[in-house]
Amino acid sequence: MDRCIFCSIASDNIPHHEIIWSDQNHIAFLAVPPSKDGHTLVIPRQHSNGILDLSAAQYADIFAAAREVSVLLQQKLDCERIAVVVEGASIPHTHIHLIPLMQEEKLASFTTLSRTPEELSVTAARIRG
Repeated sequence: MDRCIFCSIASDNIPHHEIIWSDQNHIAFLAVPPSKDGHTLVIPRQHSNGILDLSAAQYADIFAAAREVSVLLQQKLDCERIAVVVEGASIPHTHIHLIPLMQEEKLASFTTLSRTPEELSVTAARIRG
């Protein structure tokens, strides 16, 4: 299997990305292309296919790193808040998107489904087991 793009960025910064923060286990770099100015990705240096592949400690650590980077973004970009999106479909390497939002700005809406209360009850029962 070829090395994933995020593993290449984490080890050699190839292809070149603007790394804005790092610690021993994580790096944060500007997304290309960004959805907003300052849109940042936080990834673990060690490969994992998705967030649920992380141990409980690694899971807590990546969110602690994302929080630290969020505070940095909020201070330096003077934004009101940071949208946090965990997504693992586009690149099979755990990553968290941090997207600065200004004032009343909202993240682009997600597709929504129309469901009746009964349909929601059925889905909830399936999840609860």
